Amino acid sequence: MSSKLAPAKPGKTKTQPDSERYFFEGPDPVTWIHIRGTVHHFELPRQLVTITLGSAESCDIVVPSQYVSRHHLTIERRHGGIRIHDHSKNGTYIDARRIGDDRDIRAGQGFSAGAASFIALNDEMARQYALLSDLIDWETSTELESQSSRFATPCDAIEIASGVDHLMIAGDVGCGQAQLAEAIHAMSPLRGRPLVRVDSIPVDRGAQKELLARAARATMVLAIGDEMPVMDDAFRSSLFALSYRIRLIVLAWPRRARAVLGEDRSNMQRLDLRPIAYREHVQIERLLDRQLEARGCALRLAHMTETNRSALLRYSWPRNFDDLKLAADRLAAIARAGSLRKAAAALDEHASKVQHWFTNQLGLELPLNAAG
Repeated sequence: MSSKLAPAKPGKTKTQPDSERYFFEGPDPVTWIHIRGTVHHFELPRQLVTITLGSAESCDIVVPSQYVSRHHLTIERRHGGIRIHDHSKNGTYIDARRIGDDRDIRAGQGFSAGAASFIALNDEMARQYALLSDLIDWETSTELESQSSRFATPCDAIEIASGVDHLMIAGDVGCGQAQLAEAIHAMSPLRGRPLVRVDSIPVDRGAQKELLARAARATMVLAIGDEMPVMDDAFRSSLFALSYRIRLIVLAWPRRARAVLGEDRSNMQRLDLRPIAYREHVQIERLLDRQLEARGCALRLAHMTETNRSALLRYSWPRNFDDLKLAADRLAAIARAGSLRKAAAALDEHASKVQHWFTNQLGLELPLNAAG
């Protein structure tokens, strides 16, 4: 008796319906290699088909390490991704497993060579990296309310973005949860589809169905506020149904998410954003300097008087990035105007309000800079 399967009936090959094609369909090549735990990434030379990585100066990407071979591996462009060819003594690993001679890598996937770890990026991931490094405190790690909680790294966000699993982003007011959700969507395979933002669930069944249809095969960002009621069973079942294929990104602390979604539906990937006040001083200084730079202001914390610099680094930043942006707006205006009264006029604010914020709230004094 033959073990072959019976031939299928002849007929035309069916075209996949548009409703089933929801992943990003544009060109999505790996264009950068980022070194985990650092701010360094290398752009893969566009004119080269193969790129060498190793400790030798002759390599296209030089990684000075005694655990990285002189010519550790070769990166070969393959369609939308890259193929890694290992030539090393210590090996190249993916997910803690040593690869054989070669292995394909896609954007958002990591690998390690010796003691160095890397992640492959496409153009959109590289474009979002500066924002990720601002929003995410990647130098420290602390437990929150449960053992499953963790503070993210930019590479965590990139790896999560490369898939389509549901995600919870937790953090205090002003920590940039909505911005991070938008960045996740912009890097994801669903970025060719619209981003649907939701602050409240309609009660009307027809409106609920319209919302689900709008978010189908796309990303829905659901901000769960304190007043959001418990989600009804019918809508919750549809929201998580495979037929809609919605990627849900919830902005809430886990306890609140469980209250609205139910215990069984709140178990999803999670990223925690660390409040500004609990970050290292070097990070706060970098964040505020970047905000000032974005406003075309030459003022920097390193140039300020010690009193002013210390006051800014001691401040609690209760509204996190909202407070950072406010400080950058006012400090930039003060640096340009030279006085609080003129700065308040330029900002169209009351002088007494700016004076109270400057002197009483932050404990600053004029002149701002040590050089006057």
